[in-house]
Amino acid sequence: MKKALTHIVLCLLFSCSAQKKQIIIDEIKEVQPDTLIEESLFSLHINDYDLTESLLNERELVINESGLYQYKDSTLVNAKTKIWLHKFPKIDKNKISDSREPPISYGYLEGKIINGKKEGKWLKKIKTPKQPHYVIVKILHYANGVLDGKYQVYNTNGRALFPLEPHPLFPDEFKDYETFKNGTGFYYDYYYETETIKTQGYYKNNQKNGRWVYYNESGNEIMREYYSNQILINE
Repeated sequence: MKKALTHIVLCLLFSCSAQKKQIIIDEIKEVQPDTLIEESLFSLHINDYDLTESLLNERELVINESGLYQYKDSTLVNAKTKIWLHKFPKIDKNKISDSREPPISYGYLEGKIINGKKEGKWLKKIKTPKQPHYVIVKILHYANGVLDGKYQVYNTNGRALFPLEPHPLFPDEFKDYETFKNGTGFYYDYYYETETIKTQGYYKNNQKNGRWVYYNESGNEIMREYYSNQILINE
């Protein structure tokens, strides 16, 4: 009787032990996929003025002289990134830390930075008094840190805006987007709520080239620049 009882107890212990071990293995199998970091990228939130103000030793992250996003220790950024955009209506942009009134955030740029360079699809989203939620007003594509691919601008209701005003007799010959190739293409931007042109100019190899024109919100020209061989020759 004792031998039979001992045999039953041992069988139960072995069975429980094997069952417990199986459960642990199943748990590990379930957890592993969730712990993988996609492309070793993590979410990074920064401000537009943090990238351009002060010196590197005063900021955690800047754009260096080569145009690369890097941290204070010179490590290049690899991250899914949101760059928050701000307006400075009553603030000296160079004295943000001394100001009692903080800058006003109105939107952000969102995309990937790989080895310090923008890559792939980027979105520009803004919020307006008429739009309580963020809306897409620009879609950009990058390769190796420069515009490369489809570039398109929208109003706050999601309608695509043309690089150049279509000719009334030949509207089908005009596209509502621009295609950049290795940093070369026609750049344009709008005041998104009113659909008024804001900026027009041409990039060549990621540098401004030829005539650039800037407009106010009423559509009146406020500034004109001319570039030759990447050098501003007139303004």
